[in-house]
Amino acid sequence: MATANALADYHRMRDFAQTPEPRDAASTSTGGLSFVIQKHAARNLHYDFRLELDGTLKSWAVPKGPSLDPSVKRMALQVEDHPMSYADFEGTIPPKHYGAGTVIVWDRGGWSPVGDARSGLRDGHLKFDLAGEKLCGRWALVRMKPRRGERQPTWLLMKERDDAARAADEFDVLTAEPGSVLAAKKPSRKAAARAEKCTEPAALPQMLAPQIKLKTLQRQEFVIGGYTDPKGRRSGIGALLLGAHDATGALRYAGNVDTGFDERMLADLKQRLTKLDTARSPFTDPPAKVGARSDSTPHWVEPKLIAEVSFAQWTTRGRIRHAVFHGLRDDKPAAQIAREKPQPIAAAKAPRATGASPRVTHAERVIDAASGVTKGELFEHYARVADLMLPHLKVRPVALVRAPSGVAGAQFFQKHADENALPGITLLDPALDPGHEALLVVAAAKGLLSAAQMNVIELHTWNMTTRTLPKPDRMVFDLDPGEGVAWPAVREAAGLLHAFLGELGLASLLKTSGGKGLHVVVPLAPRHTWQAVRQFSQAIVVHMARVVPQRFVAKSGPRNRVGKIYIDYLRNGWGATTASAWSARARAGLGVSVPVDWSELPQVGGGAHWTVRNIDARLAVGNAPWGAMGASRQTLTKAMKALDFKPTETRE
Repeated sequence: MATANALADYHRMRDFAQTPEPRDAASTSTGGLSFVIQKHAARNLHYDFRLELDGTLKSWAVPKGPSLDPSVKRMALQVEDHPMSYADFEGTIPPKHYGAGTVIVWDRGGWSPVGDARSGLRDGHLKFDLAGEKLCGRWALVRMKPRRGERQPTWLLMKERDDAARAADEFDVLTAEPGSVLAAKKPSRKAAARAEKCTEPAALPQMLAPQIKLKTLQRQEFVIGGYTDPKGRRSGIGALLLGAHDATGALRYAGNVDTGFDERMLADLKQRLTKLDTARSPFTDPPAKVGARSDSTPHWVEPKLIAEVSFAQWTTRGRIRHAVFHGLRDDKPAAQIAREKPQPIAAAKAPRATGASPRVTHAERVIDAASGVTKGELFEHYARVADLMLPHLKVRPVALVRAPSGVAGAQFFQKHADENALPGITLLDPALDPGHEALLVVAAAKGLLSAAQMNVIELHTWNMTTRTLPKPDRMVFDLDPGEGVAWPAVREAAGLLHAFLGELGLASLLKTSGGKGLHVVVPLAPRHTWQAVRQFSQAIVVHMARVVPQRFVAKSGPRNRVGKIYIDYLRNGWGATTASAWSARARAGLGVSVPVDWSELPQVGGGAHWTVRNIDARLAVGNAPWGAMGASRQTLTKAMKALDFKPTETRE
């Protein structure tokens, strides 16, 4: 409960005759818990992270702002509680006053604690879920041990590993979405895309939808029965009051939605709703007020408009929480709108390795400190994907990446046989690669599991099969984004490469890399030499870099690709390998390389979209995006002519 002196420090530190900040006292909330993040350009730019609890906003100053990367821990200094009305505050605090500088509302939405919030704050370990316009998913605040002379409790703000997490080198939400969520003058495609990622698993293509793990998120239509006035700098309306019909046909109040609008939609809704004003509530159980403020008096309207809304969950009182508005619907009468019951999705039955399986030892050993993944989990991953992975492995020479000390330790790359023979791994003729031991082939599921037991995390394959020796049967392009390249640019780059290959008459396949980028694979009839394929792949990359220099670079090295995407063609030389489909990657999070249909590309959230922990629901899709993976008949002859390219005539 809010106490009388909860805001004593807040009031003591401010001169309200000079500062535009609100002076309100603590209040008692009757709705769901809210959060707000304010971007504060004070002496040093920082982000004020605020969680509603007990009638005030518990507040932390986060100097570097929140990060979507679970491996990044951001310092958060706990400061004085703020009043609830501060959630809408935007303005400039005058010089020489506490917090002098400009404040904007950078993000807002609802939050729900995991467990008891008060206990979490008291004990210094609070986990919670956010459903905002920019941030979502599970987060944690962890209090650090106080240092001598420390005046403010220091916490760490961390993103938990889930489907909303993003690697820092793939996407920086602070840079991508720097503005206010209140002052948007036109629809923000970035904000809309992020809101959908947070709240819209049902909108994904059928192949992708099952992998989303945010089980509390739902979406349906509601009847609009009223609205509230806007607050602060907002125009039009404040919130929509929503309802759904029960079994008797009565319209029951279901909660409100106040996020997901842009200025144009707010104005349009105000105009439409004003025409439907009525003195009586259409709800059989109308709310006396909406949200935490006693002045949020509802305006009732005739129940004719339908809103499409996504939300986190239903409360026991029949209210929706953490709602986001997606638009109006006019394809059905309002009288048909009732509370929907989500239909359970049958769990995909994971393909399992057949035959006798090697046993795993030290299964409890953590191999990735960032995610907590253990050796046993990795072993289980390869047991689950074995039947899907073997078609990619058993016909190709393979290279193994061992990490005995986990992903943060030394890694060893093995392409040839050694003294440790592993069951299920066969050897090719040593004459194939003169001067080396025999090349390896994972011929059976037990070979895959034997490798996992021997601390192998990654499996890479050559661009030839045992049937096409010694000529390559594919051409691979690895899209590797440089520093500062956001993920949407990587998706765009893959689409451009796909389109250009299509112009050359070449069909191509797509898969996530499991790391930062994407792999584009061109299947080939084994007619060209290794040198010809490598040279032509280089010619394609050089052409792309010349035509679209603002996107692509043909030279490797970090300096060359800052802000650009390096298309690695060197994977097409003799002895070069590429991470196999379904292979885990030896990096934080243990992403998995997964075949993807080109139509799914807009929904893929990163090179590590799938990991060893969320791969299960993708198994039902399996290798379908790559078809039967049979022998290809396409050659490079016409494509070379189209690009006016002739390979160098030298012996290999």
